[in-house]
Amino acid sequence: MEDKDFTYDIFISYAHEDYDWVRESLYTPLTQCVMSDGRRPKIFLDKSDMGLKVSQNFLPALAKAISTSHRVILVYSKNFFAKEMTIWEMTKALQADPIGISGKINPILIDHEAENQIPDEINHIHYLNVQKEPTLWLPRLIDNMGLKKSDEIRQLELKAALTDVIVSHTLAPISVALSDWGKSGTKDETVELSASADGLQGTLKQKTSGGTATFSDLSFRQTADQVVLSAKADGYKPAFSSPFSVAEQKTDSRKSPGGGLKATVTIPSGGSPERIRIHFFNDGKTFAMVEEKKIRLFDLSGRPLAEIPLPSKIELVRDGGSWMAFADWSGRLLLLRETGESKEIFLHPDDPSYAIPGNCSVSEDQVLVGMWNGDFIRIDPVSGESSLVFNHPAGIMDFLHAGCHVYLVDFQGRFILYQDGAPVRHFTIERSIAGMKLFRENIVIIGEKNLYQYSLADGQLTPWDPNLSNIVYAMPAENWVLALDDGGSGLFADEQLITRMKFHTTTGARPYCIGIRESDLYVSFIYPDQSCALLKNGQIVYTQPAGLLSFDPRIRSLALGSPEGVQIWDGSSLPSLFGKA
Repeated sequence: MEDKDFTYDIFISYAHEDYDWVRESLYTPLTQCVMSDGRRPKIFLDKSDMGLKVSQNFLPALAKAISTSHRVILVYSKNFFAKEMTIWEMTKALQADPIGISGKINPILIDHEAENQIPDEINHIHYLNVQKEPTLWLPRLIDNMGLKKSDEIRQLELKAALTDVIVSHTLAPISVALSDWGKSGTKDETVELSASADGLQGTLKQKTSGGTATFSDLSFRQTADQVVLSAKADGYKPAFSSPFSVAEQKTDSRKSPGGGLKATVTIPSGGSPERIRIHFFNDGKTFAMVEEKKIRLFDLSGRPLAEIPLPSKIELVRDGGSWMAFADWSGRLLLLRETGESKEIFLHPDDPSYAIPGNCSVSEDQVLVGMWNGDFIRIDPVSGESSLVFNHPAGIMDFLHAGCHVYLVDFQGRFILYQDGAPVRHFTIERSIAGMKLFRENIVIIGEKNLYQYSLADGQLTPWDPNLSNIVYAMPAENWVLALDDGGSGLFADEQLITRMKFHTTTGARPYCIGIRESDLYVSFIYPDQSCALLKNGQIVYTQPAGLLSFDPRIRSLALGSPEGVQIWDGSSLPSLFGKA
């Protein structure tokens, strides 16, 4: 077979236990060489871009790769001779060149204890001894392969300005460019980032596009000194950043923001700021302060409008029109109006332990509640009177309401359309979902594993894999929906299930509120340590140590925790408060 008929220049046969050595000491140096005609060698390594493909029948693929490779390198070790697969690969190579006359078989011994294990049928073929010839074996092997060292090796260029790195804050986008012997690389490669210190989080592997991989959701979850980022790709010399430090955000950065701006009002609280929650009404002019034992209602001047005791912990908050609804696990629903008016409704007075709301929908003239026991209840917020619309026997985990239609998900993993109180259509999805959002033409359902698009026009349900881990939170934005998994990776998708933005925050974070100001999208997250973080357009730009950061949907007003209580700020102060926000 002539050289031009070979698919691969080199096939590497090795035991998987020796993979790290093979990749670093053998495969990478070979990829940094060139053939006599100046091209890059085609090297078959099973765990590489030129290796086995997903779903491929590997035995025929390996046999064909060995037969169509010009050279075969056998990596002798105790592991190699203990594996049926590597012995099979050795046999296949011998079948192509049984006496070693063509030079196809090129063994190297990396474990001197395996020397006595070399089978008789192949011990007539000379091998290179890595341990006895530590400086000579590689140049000799390169020569045997018909390769030569390139004057300009393939390398990576890491482009990053890493200064003032703050814990949990998203780093500025980092680009890694391929350089193929002095020229910009264009082949798709997988670039992997790592750090010399623990705590790097985000998307750490990216495919290049046009020769460059861009990492835009990285952050550090803990402080560290003298950190160095490294970028690696198969066949390329790695690249390293200059050392930098990861520091805590200065806790006094908010005391004098924007050159002397002051909060409009500070409201003393009866508990730790990180345990208090602020919920703004839609107009941003009134807010509810949820404390451990009570809810207090205020206007922006700090004037108290109402105070209601809390017998148990609030688990669900929804608003609409001039009303806000608070529900707990006991079947108690508290309706608060921005004027200070309040209503208390017991959804299942005979058995409150069974009255857990899956969701509720609030508008000016009605409140709808879907219960775990299957009751779908309509409430008049003015009179407080309630009525049962229907009961869904499999329970209501979540629902949306539009006109005479109710779209619900039950505990049997079904998405069901109710019309005028009767079920008319259903689909099987997942047994647990994180949320739903009604768009103009579609409904988007966020499951643990998949997102689903339901077309209101043709009634078709389409699943989509968002490439996240277990999705645990969902939150609607104006034209998008947020999905966040248990590892801190998240995205915003539109009603066509197109990903509009990806981001990464701390593991265990949960979204608290979403707002839009001057076309910028902001999300406040509560971290496991009860601090809050601010995400702007996919990047964490601020951490609130006092543990409270809330705003209304249009960010007309915002609330910050402080040692003195809760500070209320005008939304226009947002850029000054958070610097680069």
